[in-house]
Amino acid sequence: MESGGNRLYAALMISSAGTLAVMGLALALLTIGAVIGPFRLFAPAPDFPSLGLGLWLAPSTQAAAAAERERRVDAWRSAVSGTAELVVDRSLSAFLDAGVRVVTLPDASALSEPEWLLLEGFLAGGGGVILTGSVGVQDAAGEPRGTALMEGLLRISHVSLAARGGVPTLIRGERGPLAAGLAPGQPLTLLPAPLLPGIDDPRADLAWLGNEGAGRAASRRLRVGAGRLVWLAAGPAEVAVARADTPGGDIRRVVAAAYAWAAREPFAEVLAATPGGAARKSDPAFDSGLRDRIAVRVGRTGPQRSLIEVSNRDATPIADLLLRVYLNTETVDVDVERTTLQQTQPHPSFNRAENRVDLRLPELAGGESQSYTLDIAPLATDAPPRNARN
Repeated sequence: MESGGNRLYAALMISSAGTLAVMGLALALLTIGAVIGPFRLFAPAPDFPSLGLGLWLAPSTQAAAAAERERRVDAWRSAVSGTAELVVDRSLSAFLDAGVRVVTLPDASALSEPEWLLLEGFLAGGGGVILTGSVGVQDAAGEPRGTALMEGLLRISHVSLAARGGVPTLIRGERGPLAAGLAPGQPLTLLPAPLLPGIDDPRADLAWLGNEGAGRAASRRLRVGAGRLVWLAAGPAEVAVARADTPGGDIRRVVAAAYAWAAREPFAEVLAATPGGAARKSDPAFDSGLRDRIAVRVGRTGPQRSLIEVSNRDATPIADLLLRVYLNTETVDVDVERTTLQQTQPHPSFNRAENRVDLRLPELAGGESQSYTLDIAPLATDAPPRNARN
């Protein structure tokens, strides 16, 4: 009897020791994760919506020839490749069911007022909308009906529909979240068109090349209700195919920047580097070449956490690499940490007024990759939408 009691006591002691060991290991892992950064092993699953772009085949888009409509869908599918999954549907509410929070149209030139009211409801619920080109300037039969609808939805006093001299080309305007899609001085060449839209906004992110004064601005960012509206003077279907893959001037980067702002996702821009440790100012040619050498990816891994991955594609080391990360959400604080102890800690500089953080990174050896976590403390009023419905 006594022997059985001893065995039971021994078993209980072994079980307790094992439990304490497991708890100690779990505590150690949590402590390491808290210090190093991204390894929150027991954190809850992310609860933010899926990162898809909804292409709405609204009734107004059905008047176009099937071949032209398909060309535009293919252009958007190519443009968002690597940024978001393209979800095509005729129902706006279907995107909400799929967790898609940003939508666009293949062609908004014949957008009707009832359709705009549906989009406005989508925005009011916290969604994002990207519109390109001339919006609502013609009726279902293709007849012109003026720019009043477009001026109303962009909240601008005048929209200019004019011929752009020479080859129509977009360039950077003021530095901002949408301008990050183009390198300084890098043109984005468009297909010829008789009339192209422009607005008056001296602080617009994008502008028409060679067109000064009225109607020069080529982009606009607006908050509508709880959502966000982006307008670009041209979309993927209007870009000249021969120039679509120009380094630094890729329409995919412009679309990615617009999508990021509409979705409140961070977007990174390579600004400058100091080759060989010698001081050198950034210039357009050097900036474009740097974008070819450096691959930067920023992706959400949680409601307030993103992972920044930086890779040097070249064999030559790059020193003093500077990244500008547009947070694209109202932020009160930012914390940037290395993901491994072997990496050197970056030097972040947070600009709360412009909701961006500049990261000056240590030397990146040829072929080397480094990654950092970026945690933000957003304002409660600018939180991402959660399955909002119109």
